[in-house]
Amino acid sequence: MKKLAILLFIASTNAFAQDYSQLITERQNTYEKIDEITEEAEFLIDGADSDWDILTNHGKLLVTYGEFLLNAFPAGSQAGSKAKTTIWTKPDKFNNLLMELNTGFKEFYQGAVAQESIQTEAGLEKAMDTCKNCHRSYRNRR
Repeated sequence: MKKLAILLFIASTNAFAQDYSQLITERQNTYEKIDEITEEAEFLIDGADSDWDILTNHGKLLVTYGEFLLNAFPAGSQAGSKAKTTIWTKPDKFNNLLMELNTGFKEFYQGAVAQESIQTEAGLEKAMDTCKNCHRSYRNRR
């Protein structure tokens, strides 16, 4: 009886560990938040008249979201996802794009902290270009 209870516990733990629905939802929500923040940031970057406090806060959030995404695609988390399976079968290019995205977010944040509109805008553009490249390669249109 004790062995059966242990086996049932292990089976239920493994089944739970393989359910990535919450992670997929968090991934999708993170991408939506990134989209909202970057759209707003485009309008806030206005040279010397930029709202640097808001841009700095946006930069912090984008860096945090980017770091989350680096670990948000574990093996087995493709079921129920809008992402193509090549993220998991050939992850090198995808991981490099995530790193580029994060580099852009960090440049954006550093520019906002320094109140340098050119650097802030360049970091945002780098991140947005990476988003476009990644969507072309890795997102299913369902």
